[in-house]
Amino acid sequence: LFKIKQEANLAIEEKRSNPGRGRGSKTLKELGNHPKDKKPINLMDGKYGPYVKHGKKNVSIPKDNSPDDITLDIAIDLLNKPKKKK
Repeated sequence: LFKIKQEANLAIEEKRSNPGRGRGSKTLKELGNHPKDKKPINLMDGKYGPYVKHGKKNVSIPKDNSPDDITLDIAIDLLNKPKKKK
């Protein structure tokens, strides 16, 4: 009985250690809170490169910008720019 419970716990731990969709990004820097809604703005490193995240909105950092140079003001400007149409 103990061995069965132990195996079940290991299976549960494996599921937790293998996260699903949307869990691969890493926070590089917390830039601060948005002045309007006070929600945090974070600089993230994702599968396709660095981006700024505010709530559910994600904006890629332009290739000519270094992630180290991104400040709260630059992030707010990126978030406020209209999305480019293809």
